[in-house]
Amino acid sequence: MPRGRPKIVDEVLHRLLRGLASGMWPPGQSLPPSRRLAAAFGVSPGTLRKVLGEASRLGLVDVRQRRPVMVREEAAMRAERLLAQKSVRRSARRVAILMPAHLLPLVRDAFYAMLIDALQREASRRGFDTSLVPWPVAEQMAVARSLPHKGFDAALFIGCLPAFTGSLFLMYEQGFPFIAFNRRIRGLPLPTVLIDNDEVILRIAERLVKLGHRNLCLVASMTDLAAGQDSPSGVARVWLSFLHERGLLDECVLPTYFPWDHHQDLFLPAFADLIHSPQRPTAVVFEHHQWAASFLGDPRFADLRVPDEVSLATVGPTRRLPLVPWCPPMATAQVNYERVAECLIETFQKVLAGETGVPSIRLPLRLRLTESIGPAPAG
Repeated sequence: MPRGRPKIVDEVLHRLLRGLASGMWPPGQSLPPSRRLAAAFGVSPGTLRKVLGEASRLGLVDVRQRRPVMVREEAAMRAERLLAQKSVRRSARRVAILMPAHLLPLVRDAFYAMLIDALQREASRRGFDTSLVPWPVAEQMAVARSLPHKGFDAALFIGCLPAFTGSLFLMYEQGFPFIAFNRRIRGLPLPTVLIDNDEVILRIAERLVKLGHRNLCLVASMTDLAAGQDSPSGVARVWLSFLHERGLLDECVLPTYFPWDHHQDLFLPAFADLIHSPQRPTAVVFEHHQWAASFLGDPRFADLRVPDEVSLATVGPTRRLPLVPWCPPMATAQVNYERVAECLIETFQKVLAGETGVPSIRLPLRLRLTESIGPAPAG
């Protein structure tokens, strides 16, 4: 690359290379009109002209006055090769770890804290410089546009929710490299790393059924159920299908319970009344460990005998679950955070290098059984 060229030209050229390598602009077709392309990249028409001039010099496009900029037949192959060369030359990149602003307090929570800690260690080991960046819903477009101008080369989204889909499409159209952890985005051919909650929930359910439980309850997220097939973690859907296939659905008084509020009134009075009634579920499984912690810390349940009256299990780390005299350490499905971080950074490197067809990775959880699970109560 010639010396003295402004960094913004290099950044936009890199994003143009990624778009060409991925097939966003196929060979033999024209690029979008210059004004629209400049707006998508968030740069001035003059800066875009410099980028297109460099792309023409590299044999990627044909630039002619007053005619559309055409993508050359060999552009995808050349762009992929140039991206690979740039990846080798640049040993360090600045990566924004974006997290919804309303979830930032949960960085102190065990799951997010351990995940981000492992991710930052692995990124540093591989030459990436990471920064945690708040991602407010109301300002998501402004944040998306600002990342390249703030010196970030790529982004990793943690806790990505459907409400942020618009900004993800914007970044994709701008050619800004990113991946969203544990979330597939319909319409965006992006790889991701998924936590296989579905598989471990089935293993827990199988274990409970073998122990004679037929009246089971899952405390689950309605968001994942509503997301259906696009959700990486449609735990409620998988749970209900399992109960139906085993002929147990009609025997479960409350097969799923969807918390009314994640912060207060998690367990409504009707739920507490059911847990104390003779018809209560003989096993309760929590999709999130925060809900298990709320259950253990709720004085309304302190007279339960675990596992004699009810068996309990949760998905997620138990490091911060309260220790209570009426419940043994809870059975749990644990995430291997180091392996998650390793897979995320490896996937990231492939995306940055312009590789196409990078596969998503689905990682299993480690099931740790304890004495909080026991045989179903007699009678």
